[in-house]
Amino acid sequence: MFFDWLRKQMKAIIIVVAVAFALTLLYVGGDFLTGQMGAVPAVAEVNGTPISALELDRAYVSLASFAAQLGQPVTRAQEISLRYTALEELVNQRLMLEAARRERIQVDSRRVNEEFNAIKEQFGENFNAVLRQQGLNQASLRELIRESLLIEEVRAQKSRVTVTDQEVREAFDREREQVEVRHILIDPYSAELGGDWDAARAKAEELKARIEAGEDFAALAAAHSADPGTRDAGGSLGYIRRSDPYVKEFLDAAFALEVGQVSEPVRSVFGYHLIQVTDRRFEEPEVPFEEAAPAYRARLEQERAQEQFAAWLAGEREGAQVVIHDPALRAYQLAQAGRLDQAIAAYREAIELNPYDGYLYYQLAQLLEEVGAGDEALAAYAEAAEVQVADAFLWYVLGAAYQERGAYEEAKEAYVKASELSPTNLQLHQVLAEEFRTMGFEDLAQAEQAKVDEIQQRLVEEFIRQQEALRRQQELERQIEEALRKENGEAGGTGEPGGAPGEE
Repeated sequence: MFFDWLRKQMKAIIIVVAVAFALTLLYVGGDFLTGQMGAVPAVAEVNGTPISALELDRAYVSLASFAAQLGQPVTRAQEISLRYTALEELVNQRLMLEAARRERIQVDSRRVNEEFNAIKEQFGENFNAVLRQQGLNQASLRELIRESLLIEEVRAQKSRVTVTDQEVREAFDREREQVEVRHILIDPYSAELGGDWDAARAKAEELKARIEAGEDFAALAAAHSADPGTRDAGGSLGYIRRSDPYVKEFLDAAFALEVGQVSEPVRSVFGYHLIQVTDRRFEEPEVPFEEAAPAYRARLEQERAQEQFAAWLAGEREGAQVVIHDPALRAYQLAQAGRLDQAIAAYREAIELNPYDGYLYYQLAQLLEEVGAGDEALAAYAEAAEVQVADAFLWYVLGAAYQERGAYEEAKEAYVKASELSPTNLQLHQVLAEEFRTMGFEDLAQAEQAKVDEIQQRLVEEFIRQQEALRRQQELERQIEEALRKENGEAGGTGEPGGAPGEE
């Protein structure tokens, strides 16, 4: 998922609260947030230092704008996830600033001036107006720039690593290493075991004991392995590399084995594996080590720096007191931690504070379904759609909830509402056509298909218009270019560079 990727990139995307937001104003407009920072309530605290709602809004807009530029605009259903990601980064920034003060880390005032002047130049004559609009002045902007540079410096200092020549060589060899492996997979969800993971492990241990007692690995694989792709070949996977698309647990175990050795039962999402390495070899390198070494060193330094910084930050987080006051964000945090009952209570609190946000009911409904409260979940889905009556997505979700429960008439009404609210959404009409057909409403399915055909026809016509406009533009450019060539040819026909036509 895109937002999972985005979260992983947060170590490289520093959301500098005011500076990043100021740059964001260039393409999202700056008139939607006003007021002084002190008048805005805190959504969270880090060791007693508040994070205001305005700061979070700024950070969220910066992230959402970044996602939109990558072609992934944020939907309302995704908003809570991205707001929580923004809050997490703000918490991390607070901890880095605390570390900077604790360790007396400083930044050169010349760097602050350079950043300040760059921002001022981008906004030109609107610079002071934009600052006032955001409750800032030049002094406070300088301070925020200084903090952003401090954050960069802390990150740099906590990411400094050393990579030895031997480690570079080992990394080079690891990528060329191949092991020939075979395995026996015990599937706990087989008819024999019925989902019993303990029984699956016990069977794997029994098979390992039989192999150690002298029985043939390949014969046991053919008789007992649940992997149909390798069972008939005695469990053989052939030669594999560390970069091959096997689960991490399998690869780690395989490359840790000596030739001839059989592993202990290795658990993965597929079940328990017994793995045996039958050979080990090294491919000839495409590029000699001496040429490849700088790239390997750079990669190792980057990977180790990220790991080292993440470990340092995790230690800071562990010792920090982080309190989330905003109930919706607290609910999301609790849900992520698997504390669903508490998350449900927090969403109910959020709804009391903001009863007209349909997406709070939607988030609540999803958790209620997870804990098996189906009737309450359905009621919450209905509240979501009624509260935000013009939102096609919430009506579609309500329809899906009714359909899943076999309430086809109610599902039909909700789906019709969604269709009416989003007349140009091609994907929605395609889905609705299929759902109506599944429920037996053939007339509605045909109506949705007609909408699909109409939208597709408009898209085709628009594409043709664009192509025709492009053709006309290219023809006009060709004519202009040809006219310029003729004009230049006539001007140069006198044989005198720059001479006027007819001049003697």
